[in-house]
Amino acid sequence: MQIHYGFDTLPPLRRTAVAVGSFDGVHRGHRLLIRQLNHIAHHDLAPDGESVVVTFDPHPRQVLKGNNRLLSTLPEKLELLAETDVDHVVVVHFTPEFSRIDSETFTQHYLKGMLHAETVLSGEGHHFGHNRSGTADLLERDGIHTANLGRFENISSTAIRTAIEAGDMATATEMLGGPYLILTTPPHDATKLLPPDGEYRVECSGCGTVIARLHIDNHLFQCDNLPERIRILGK
Repeated sequence: MQIHYGFDTLPPLRRTAVAVGSFDGVHRGHRLLIRQLNHIAHHDLAPDGESVVVTFDPHPRQVLKGNNRLLSTLPEKLELLAETDVDHVVVVHFTPEFSRIDSETFTQHYLKGMLHAETVLSGEGHHFGHNRSGTADLLERDGIHTANLGRFENISSTAIRTAIEAGDMATATEMLGGPYLILTTPPHDATKLLPPDGEYRVECSGCGTVIARLHIDNHLFQCDNLPERIRILGK
């Protein structure tokens, strides 16, 4: 997986299948979408096709609506996306100015002009551009094929956040497709969503895969011989 910080850092691309979104948590729905994205790029657009995920940092809701706890910090999101075998990830620095780009400009300048997108794949209710004015009809009119996977078993980043806030790690794990990931290096990000205060069983990697206890108190956590990666299993 190649990571590009901004569209200007992209290498020359010929034919791409693109998905645009926050991908917070990289949950089971996201992974299904990216599997389909890879299939389109590597089969329907072969031999030159490449899959591209466009995501944002900071999260658009943090910029436009203020504080919003996230399932994944940027380093965590990139690590999770690397597991999907997507070819390229473009990290767009999201600002109020970027949010005001209209859907036609986003389509013509970024999707067609810089990404050479032939297919855009999305989930249910996906819109893009200023005031969410961009639709599948707009893309089709501009010569970009669209595919919509719909909603995947009522899984969403919002539903996962709700489960974690309630300490329901079993439900969160089911929707995520695996235990909740925390990277401890670099230092813990205050925007990262943690479950309620208490002790949790965790799987630690970076020091061999072992089961340990994680103590969370006032959004701080402690664990013996704190490893680089922690995955929360439950109470």
